[in-house]
Amino acid sequence: MVEGILEWIGGATLPTGDSGKTRQAAGIWRQLAKDIDSSIKTTGPVAADVWNKNSGDQIDAFQTFWTKDLAPYPEELVAYCNRVADVCDAYAKLLDDVTEAMILIALTTWAGILITLAWGWVTGYSEILAERWKGYWATKIVNQAALKLVQLLIESLIDSAAYAIAIQVSQLAIFNIGNAIRPIDNTGKQAIGFDPFNVGTNFAQLGKNFGANMVFDLSLGKTTALANKVPGLGNLPGNWGTRVANFGGRMMSSEIYSVVYNLEGGNVPWKGFGWQQQTDKLIFHGLRIFKNPDQGPVFSGRSRSDGTWPLSAWTPASPGSGP
Repeated sequence: MVEGILEWIGGATLPTGDSGKTRQAAGIWRQLAKDIDSSIKTTGPVAADVWNKNSGDQIDAFQTFWTKDLAPYPEELVAYCNRVADVCDAYAKLLDDVTEAMILIALTTWAGILITLAWGWVTGYSEILAERWKGYWATKIVNQAALKLVQLLIESLIDSAAYAIAIQVSQLAIFNIGNAIRPIDNTGKQAIGFDPFNVGTNFAQLGKNFGANMVFDLSLGKTTALANKVPGLGNLPGNWGTRVANFGGRMMSSEIYSVVYNLEGGNVPWKGFGWQQQTDKLIFHGLRIFKNPDQGPVFSGRSRSDGTWPLSAWTPASPGSGP
């Protein structure tokens, strides 16, 4: 069951081997090596007594067989048994390393899902924070369309930076906790696919998430407007038409996010596209449909009922041209 959950949500497939039984096999092979070595030490003196206390051609032939023909094989068999035991131990460690890596990857995926889900209730703070620059830019830009673009860029910069940092910090925390419980060596890092503690790697991943989320935010208005054109949304009760349109916009922009993220990493645009990725998207974007669009971000105290949400588009401080 655990393996199924890991694969379904976390996209991690655990190895099928049993490290415990593999270590048991290693113990059996080592015990066999010890038993053979012990038998050599026990039977050696007994065999020596045969030719030390007796004589004759047959005794001489037995001594030659024991000391020259047979002698190398028991030691070689002991060495072989120990090598098999070492291989079993190495395989068991590999299974544990890969299992740990897959579990940590699944946990980082789950954390990303939870953060993206929760983001629906906090993302509005980027608009609230961006309001700090409203007065400055409203006096500098007289064109309404240009000012609207500046507003969108500032809001997207704040939102994308916060989101990318949240994702990266959660990933780093999970890998550090995992490393504290069981150190992640080179084998584990190879199974993960990258060094989770490398500073350059973390900054590169943060940059990719930031860039992809910028495109997500910048495209969201257009994709939501497109989703709003679906017939019948206006007939839904309350603000559920808006909620469904927002969901559709997020799903479309999320696909754009994935394409940009793949291109940033030098991969084909459709890398990772499949039921697993789409399931994750449906989970966190689907559940965000329960975020009331008439309410501001959580704990902000803003709502449509008192006119404090949503925030209006910036307008130039002095008249200018533009729509």
